[in-house]
Amino acid sequence: MKKTQWGGLVGVSLLALFPLFMHLDSLPLFVYDEGRLANSALEMVQNGNWLVTYYDGKPDLWSTKPPLLVWIQALHMKALGFNLLAVRLPSALAGLATILAIFSFLWRQTRSLIPSLAGSLVLLTTPGFVTNHATRTGDYDALLTLWSTLFLIQLFYFIRATAADKQRRRLWLAMLFFTLGVLTKGIVIFLFLPGLLLFLLASRNLLPLLRQSHFYFSVLASIGIVAAYYLGREWAGPGYLEAVLQNELGGRFLNVVEGHHGPWYFYFKNMWEGEFWPWIGFVPLAIWYSFRDPEKSRRMQWAFFLWNALSFLLILSVAQTKLFWYIIPVYPLLALATGGVLGVIVDRIEDSSTPAWLLKGLLLFGLFTIPFVQQILQSYHTRDNLYGWEQRQYADFMKEVKDWPSYVAVETNYNSHLAFYAKVYREKGQDITRKYPHELTPGDTILMCEDRARRAVDDRWATEPLHTWKNCGLYRVGSK
Repeated sequence: MKKTQWGGLVGVSLLALFPLFMHLDSLPLFVYDEGRLANSALEMVQNGNWLVTYYDGKPDLWSTKPPLLVWIQALHMKALGFNLLAVRLPSALAGLATILAIFSFLWRQTRSLIPSLAGSLVLLTTPGFVTNHATRTGDYDALLTLWSTLFLIQLFYFIRATAADKQRRRLWLAMLFFTLGVLTKGIVIFLFLPGLLLFLLASRNLLPLLRQSHFYFSVLASIGIVAAYYLGREWAGPGYLEAVLQNELGGRFLNVVEGHHGPWYFYFKNMWEGEFWPWIGFVPLAIWYSFRDPEKSRRMQWAFFLWNALSFLLILSVAQTKLFWYIIPVYPLLALATGGVLGVIVDRIEDSSTPAWLLKGLLLFGLFTIPFVQQILQSYHTRDNLYGWEQRQYADFMKEVKDWPSYVAVETNYNSHLAFYAKVYREKGQDITRKYPHELTPGDTILMCEDRARRAVDDRWATEPLHTWKNCGLYRVGSK
């Protein structure tokens, strides 16, 4: 590996530290996927069961995704303790690895620093990639995106390889990353297959793939690993496969789940309105270069990533349930194409009156400075003003009363944030239980942060304030 490539990788890594890792644990734990996963990882460390994920002491049949992310989070908790950094660091590291994978791919294809930097910086400055529910929270999507990106990169290498041994190696690596994608978020990575099949057919690479005996061996190995997990999980807790069928196969695709609906152009609108801004404006240029790149050997690579991004987007657009984070795996593919093309164009500039390296550096600086600064500011000025903020106040208040020996946390509905921190502080020696308002008894010391809980308690009980802080408080329960 050349010194220039090493220097580029180190430089990109240093730039990524601020947007990806700064204030990573500032926002409190989110209630849904992140909170559920955090509880499962914590309980996995506590109960030592690394096959069955648990929530509140029971096998989890609501979040039925395979547990690769939970395993990684549990290992981080063993190293770092039961805290938010252990929950979110795997996603941030997956984001960094994806950015570096783009740099490495473009370096391998162009042997030039400018396109490699441009592609990786496009992804680093993509608002929809460096944000909540992606690389800055402990959700599935950043890790899934790493595997799907590496899977497609290896398949592209297979298409371009001529030597049989290189083709075999690329196939096995592709199926390894595909398998890891399945073990991260179930069937989602399969959504790339229809578009990939059409591309292979159109580019006359499908038959060479089907003639490869190692294609079948690698597919069988992948099926074996995935089947071993699913069957083992069903054996350990009957009913799991039925829950998977209900939750993952057809449910969200055919029906609107939990009110998450939108028009067919939902994802395109999101990208245009900010999630892939300003880089979406350069997508037409990348499409043009997929037909007209002066270097003909590069045309297929732009077409490959653009087509796979588009086909994935179209499939998601047909699905009835729509959530902004479903398209996170698309951003690295668009970054490879748009950033790579921008870098290639900049790299071709020659000016006899100005040193070429200086002019190219100034152009990159002009392209990326404002998006990069905006991304840093977004990470630095974290604000908990999102939907459901009341449910995420418990972490700060429980820290405020960490020396209080015993109390009951009042809950009125599902709150994985509260469940996680109750477990954390029990591990530290506090006697904390969780109850609904009708389960309280006179004399209980209770903790409340939500207006809904406060109203439900006030309807049944008299309360005496013991310690208040912002919207939270400790109260003594008495008869009304």
